[in-house]
Amino acid sequence: MKTTMITLIGASFLMLAGCAPGTGPLARAHTSISSLDAGPQTPAAKAEVSVDQRRRDAAGNSQVSLEVNHLPPPSALGDNLNTFVVWITPRGTDQAINVGQLNYNPQQRDGNLEITTPYNNFTIAVTAESAPTPIDRGEVVVVSGEVALDRHR
Repeated sequence: MKTTMITLIGASFLMLAGCAPGTGPLARAHTSISSLDAGPQTPAAKAEVSVDQRRRDAAGNSQVSLEVNHLPPPSALGDNLNTFVVWITPRGTDQAINVGQLNYNPQQRDGNLEITTPYNNFTIAVTAESAPTPIDRGEVVVVSGEVALDRHR
């Protein structure tokens, strides 16, 4: 009886540990992950977008995390290029929206950005730019891909 009780208590602790925020099978079930395609000038670049379906603000906007690895310095991609900018183009439109500058680490050759978006389906792209706030998206695409969120989870 004592062994059974200890086993049940131990199993309960393991179940609780697996249910901590951001861990366990439930967290994976509520996270959408999309891999992005590398651009022609950055074939080694690897990027992943993740959206935790449970992390929405009061207006229903989703938190989107972008991680990019194996990035060359922006200056290696063209004259006067010195930063990476992240763009979202909502599905059904041609309007790319500048959502921020990638937090680029030149020593690690990686970058990340967390953004909030009201859009369910969009293209996300990272471009090399001469300034962090261009009006139009540049032509040097580092990574890009489609993201489709299931809002009904």
